[in-house]
Amino acid sequence: MRRNRFLAAAILAATVAVSTGCATSPPPVSQKVQDYYDANKDRPLGSNASAPAAPPAAPVTVGFDLPSIKTAVATNPTVVISVLGDSTGDAKGEWVDLWAKHLASTASVTVHFWDQRTENWSPNKAFYPGAAGRSIEIWNGSQPGAMADYPATRIKVMQPAKPDFMILSFGHNGSTSAIGPSLLATTNAVTTQWGGKVPTVAVLQNAAGEPRTAQTNNNQAALKLWATNNGVPVIDVRAAFDAVPDITTVLKDDETGVHPNDAGSQIWADTVITALG
Repeated sequence: MRRNRFLAAAILAATVAVSTGCATSPPPVSQKVQDYYDANKDRPLGSNASAPAAPPAAPVTVGFDLPSIKTAVATNPTVVISVLGDSTGDAKGEWVDLWAKHLASTASVTVHFWDQRTENWSPNKAFYPGAAGRSIEIWNGSQPGAMADYPATRIKVMQPAKPDFMILSFGHNGSTSAIGPSLLATTNAVTTQWGGKVPTVAVLQNAAGEPRTAQTNNNQAALKLWATNNGVPVIDVRAAFDAVPDITTVLKDDETGVHPNDAGSQIWADTVITALG
C-alpha cells in the first residue's frame, strides 16, 4: 500500500512538471533539421510538391570549331543543321541518316531529304523520336553528282531555316582546280543569305576505288588546303577509310568506285559521331 502511494505521488509530480513547463528541455535541433524546417515551413501540410525545377541553361553559342559545335549538338534545346553534299550521303542508310539515328538517343530528330529530280525538298522525311525536351532538325541537301558550288545558286531553297552550323561534304566530283572556288561560292552565298558567316565544317570524304582514285585524292588535297586557308575544321573520314586493309570491302561494287556500302557508311557515321556527337 505504501509502495502504491509512492508511485502515485511520482506520477503526479511528473504531470505537474510537464503542465507547468518544468520538464527537461528537449535536445537542441541539429542544423540540418533546422535548415529543412526553414526551407519548408511555408509548405502546406502533406504537400508532396517537388522543389521548382532549375531554369534551363542558356543555349551554347556555336563557334567555328568542332568542340563548340559538339557541345551545342549535345545540349542546346533546338539545333538546326544544314548538310550540303553529294550522293555519298543523300539516302536513308547512309551517313547522314545513320548519324541522325544516333542523335535520337538525346533528342527527337527530323531529317529532310533533297529530291534530286525536283531539286527541292521531298515530302518524305525521317523522324526519329528521342529524349523529350530537345529537337534536332537536319536539312540534308545532298545531291547526286553535285560539285561544291551546286548549292550556291539554290541556297534560299536548300537552307529554308537558318542553320546553327553547316557541313560541306564534297570532293568526288569536279576538277581539282575548281574545288576551292566552288566551296568559296557556296560559303559566300550562305553568308549573303543570312547576313553573316555560318559556322562551317568540311568533310574529307572516303577514299575511292578505280576509276576515280586519283581524281578523289587530288580533290581531297585541294579541299584540305582550302579548309586550312579559311579556318574551316575538317572531319577526316578519309583517315578512317585508309585504316581499312582492303578498301573494296567498304565500297559498293559499282562503276563509280566512290560510294560506300553499308559497312563504309557506318564507318563514315562513326567518324562524324566522334567529331560532333
